[in-house]
Amino acid sequence: MPPRSPTRLINSIVLAMLSVLPGCLTTELWRDYSWPERTTSTVPAGGSEFDLVGELHRVVGPDLGTEPVTAERYTSAAFFEAEKKLMWPNVWQMAAREDELLQPGDYVVYNNVGRSYLVMRQDDGSVKAFHNVCLHRGRKLATGEGAANQFTCPFHGFTWNTDGSLKTIPCRWDFGHLTDEKMQLPEAKLAQWGGYIFVRDAEEGPTFDANLLVKNFLQPIDRRECLAAVAIRTVTR
Repeated sequence: MPPRSPTRLINSIVLAMLSVLPGCLTTELWRDYSWPERTTSTVPAGGSEFDLVGELHRVVGPDLGTEPVTAERYTSAAFFEAEKKLMWPNVWQMAAREDELLQPGDYVVYNNVGRSYLVMRQDDGSVKAFHNVCLHRGRKLATGEGAANQFTCPFHGFTWNTDGSLKTIPCRWDFGHLTDEKMQLPEAKLAQWGGYIFVRDAEEGPTFDANLLVKNFLQPIDRRECLAAVAIRTVTR
C-alpha cells in the first residue's frame, strides 16, 4: 500500500490539538464512570508504593485549577505506570481513519503502551478492532498496515480469519483443549465519528456518545483538509 502521510498529517494535527487539553478531556471522559476503590499498588520504579487511583482522583478532580502542570507529569515513572493501568485502557483512542480501510481486508495496526489492536474492514463493510495477539503464544499477528484475507502467527502457524474466527491450527490433534470458541480473537470496543475510528480496551467505561467534548472539540476541524488528504491519497495509489 502507498504511504499514508497526508492522512497521518491530519491525524497528527488532531492528536496534537487533543493533547493540549488532557485535564478537560479526562474530566469529561470520567464524568459518568465509577472509579474503583482506592488502593495502594506496588510500582516497579524504585519499588516504591504509589496510590494509583488516589493520585488520579486528585489530578482529574472536578476543579482542575489554574496551576501549570508540573514537569513530573512527564518524567515520573510512577505516574506513567498509573496512566498505563488506569487511564489508557479506559479512554477512547483515535486509532485510524476510515479512508485507510477502503476495501474488505484492509487493516491498520494501532499500538499504545504495550497494547496492540488490529483495526480491519470487514466483508459487510463494518469495521472491527481485535487484540493483535496470538492466543497461543502471544506473538503479534500483524504489524503496520496492509490488506489480508487471514492472519498467521509466525511462531507456530495458528491462523485466524479476518472476522477474528479461528481458521486453522497445525497438528490440530495435539490441541484438543482449544475449541474454536476459546480461540476467537477478543475485540476491543470501537466507535466511529467524522471518518475517525476510535478504540477502547476496557469492556466498561465512558460511552462514546456521551463524550460530547470530543465531538465538540473535533467539530471545528476543517473537513476540506480531511477531504484533501483523501484526494491526495487516492491519486497516489
